[in-house]
Amino acid sequence: MSKLEITVLYFAAASTATGLTEQYIALPAPQYPLSSLSGLLVSLHPDVGLDKILQSSQWSINAEMVDNIEESPEISQKSRGACRMSSSLGSVLVFLTGVLFVFFYLVTHRRPQRSRLTLTVDMEKGANSENKQLPAFTARRLTQTTFLIVEWDDIFNEHPFIYAKVVPSADTILIMDTGCGGATHNPEIGLKSLRKFIETVDIPDNDGKPLNEGGKMKYIVVESHCHYDHILGVEPFAADSPILGSSHSPGFVSPENFPANSECKSHGIQPPTYELTLVPHLHEITSSAGSSLGLTVLHTPGHTPDELALWDADEKMLYVGDTLYEDDPIIFPSGGSLPVWFSTMDQLIELVETHPDSENVMINCGHATSLRPALEVLRTCKTFMENVVSGKEPLKRRYLRRGTWSVEFREDKGRFSLICPERLVLEARGEVVV
Repeated sequence: MSKLEITVLYFAAASTATGLTEQYIALPAPQYPLSSLSGLLVSLHPDVGLDKILQSSQWSINAEMVDNIEESPEISQKSRGACRMSSSLGSVLVFLTGVLFVFFYLVTHRRPQRSRLTLTVDMEKGANSENKQLPAFTARRLTQTTFLIVEWDDIFNEHPFIYAKVVPSADTILIMDTGCGGATHNPEIGLKSLRKFIETVDIPDNDGKPLNEGGKMKYIVVESHCHYDHILGVEPFAADSPILGSSHSPGFVSPENFPANSECKSHGIQPPTYELTLVPHLHEITSSAGSSLGLTVLHTPGHTPDELALWDADEKMLYVGDTLYEDDPIIFPSGGSLPVWFSTMDQLIELVETHPDSENVMINCGHATSLRPALEVLRTCKTFMENVVSGKEPLKRRYLRRGTWSVEFREDKGRFSLICPERLVLEARGEVVV
């Protein structure tokens, strides 16, 4: 009998560990024990930490848990249904009709959330009264005009923070970022459209009404940067609303570079289609009728060349996207720059310091962090990064990711951490990178 050939697709944790996104493997035998698969994968990728990812896994076959994989069925050409492997690291393995797909979703850095039960209870209260669909989003009030929307169970485990500023006097609601498009493995989630959520789901913090009931107000959407977890919900808005982005680096978001720089290509995602209006630094956002929304666009490159922030001086709120956040690793792509990031941080710190009530300015980020004292967060994060560049912060890990050496630095208490190509740190230190 011929050997069984399988296809392994690596994402997140496994892609980081192996430096691969896809691999074809011929199993040693036409019938292969499930218990031996982990060892085979580790043998193909030694010394990259893949063994730890697999060791904490639990398996199931056809939706039934396998307590002992030593007694589990073999993988063979006759196999049907699905074998699944899940773990605290978020690994998923699927086997269908002789082709094996291994999906690894990183949950080591999962965004902090309340328990699923609590989320379910809360959202059932606000679910669409006609079909009781559980929404992919939650919402709570931050200020008199602004709400934090969280996509709480997306398939990428990003849990992006989305901000909505409601300005009835301007007949406009501004949305900063649109998240992951509602994509989820949770079968209980039925309402996946951010726009539908905003227009139909009752929010307790909004007097029990939707944020934009019936879509009566117009939209303006601002993308903090073009990464997939901030743009995948944009298309329903793009049909009738302007989408604003930074004009700092037009080439970075050009049509030919967008699939790669948005990271849609590396994740195997179809990039959304929309027209992006590029706006300059210090652009004042107004409604279609010219009414001010009280928000100023700031170009804040560093994490990416197209990163921007929004500044609301009246409400003392600074929205910084993925420039920084607490508790989860700040992940820089290859197009990022630490020296440019430091310049951006100096700009933001000076902006807040010059506000008459600087100690009460709050920072709001693209993940994990919202309504926190801006000056303290900015200064402390900058100090951490300075310690990384100076060498005071010890290296936690160096590994190959997609053929590129990457590094991880993490404070002992875990508040701030950094993952980026090693080249970015070396360049920030003034070292020659070959």
